[in-house]
Amino acid sequence: MYSFVTNAETHVLKPLANSNDPQIKDMSETLGGGDKHDVVSRSTIYFRKLILVASYFVIGPVLFRLFGEERDCYDQPDAMVFNNATITYNNVTYTGVNLVENVEACTQEWTFLDGVYYATITVTTVGYGDLAPSTEAGRIFGFFYILYGLAVVFTIINEVAVTVYAALESSATGHVTLDDILNADPKDAYRKIYKRMAMSAVIIVFLVWIGGISYMVLEEWTLLEGVWWAFATTSTVGYGDLSLTHDDSKVFSIVYVLGSVVIMATSLSTLGSGLADLKQEQRRQELLHANLNIEMITKMDLDGDGVDRFEFVTGMLKLLDQLTEEQIAPWSKRFNELDEDGSGLLDHDDLERLGREMEALQEEADAAKSHAHTPKNFMEKFSPTSGGKKKFFGKAPQGHDEYQGQEMKRSPSWTRS
Repeated sequence: MYSFVTNAETHVLKPLANSNDPQIKDMSETLGGGDKHDVVSRSTIYFRKLILVASYFVIGPVLFRLFGEERDCYDQPDAMVFNNATITYNNVTYTGVNLVENVEACTQEWTFLDGVYYATITVTTVGYGDLAPSTEAGRIFGFFYILYGLAVVFTIINEVAVTVYAALESSATGHVTLDDILNADPKDAYRKIYKRMAMSAVIIVFLVWIGGISYMVLEEWTLLEGVWWAFATTSTVGYGDLSLTHDDSKVFSIVYVLGSVVIMATSLSTLGSGLADLKQEQRRQELLHANLNIEMITKMDLDGDGVDRFEFVTGMLKLLDQLTEEQIAPWSKRFNELDEDGSGLLDHDDLERLGREMEALQEEADAAKSHAHTPKNFMEKFSPTSGGKKKFFGKAPQGHDEYQGQEMKRSPSWTRS
């Protein structure tokens, strides 16, 4: 086994669907760095995402206020009504007339809370229609604001919600090891699918009812109106047939909508795909226990030298429509590039060659960075053309303390363990 040491920039990988697999975790940590630099990189990325989201919910509301956006007041003046009145108009007397006072509607400028509420129902695509820009400046800015919200902010919110949902699903279904899979009862796979579907149904009911009860209390609606509003909200239908008339309701909606819309969508998707998963599992069980014929196995042979484990596994996965040749081809090509001697294995010689290539690439990257940050007179003094030997001065690179002040020698960047 070989471990390759590199100081290359850390790349953070996205969470994998099967991240509970220990091997997947080990490989992902290796690619991601798996050290304090990885933690710093992740922290930086999270901080940047937080800034992107915060800027959306702060800059937008501030600008909409500056644009002078207005909305209807919660409390409108009551018009006076006169029933069965008698009036005289143009010397003509009318009796039994119903008169309604002409009252001008009350409007007020958006508050910062209104702006944040508008940003929330916009980025989640609920769009009730109770708040919308009415000025020319607001609508022009709205084009870019909506695009930024959907392309950037909603993507970040979706990542968070999917992570939360995955944690809930993992706690509900439990951790599964390879031994569990190999020794599992065929019915366990069906039970796992049913558990996921049941969990999704529970989440849907919980989100709708917690929202319905909250709106019933905050807006003094009936329970049916509250549940109806919550379901239209979490499903992003957003009819707008009811309107919020209290600031407390808007504060609750900001938190409720951001936290529930994506989780609701994921739950509905999981629930809807449950039937397809059951059919897929049924097909898998049939193949596992089927009497495989010689003709089918022969067709799995890709190179004419018999069916090996790789060909058998990929062939069965193709039959299950879980793997295609288009998915296999690039990774097969990549393996062949690494397997320089064509042995079919990445042996000691292949790994040693790969280590040298990685070292050369790292040296080129370090040289480029050093040249970019080193003063010109320093480069002239210690360049190879100055007649002197290349030496390390000051602090030696990490892992090469033995070369401090000495002539630099080639040091392999891989170690055997």
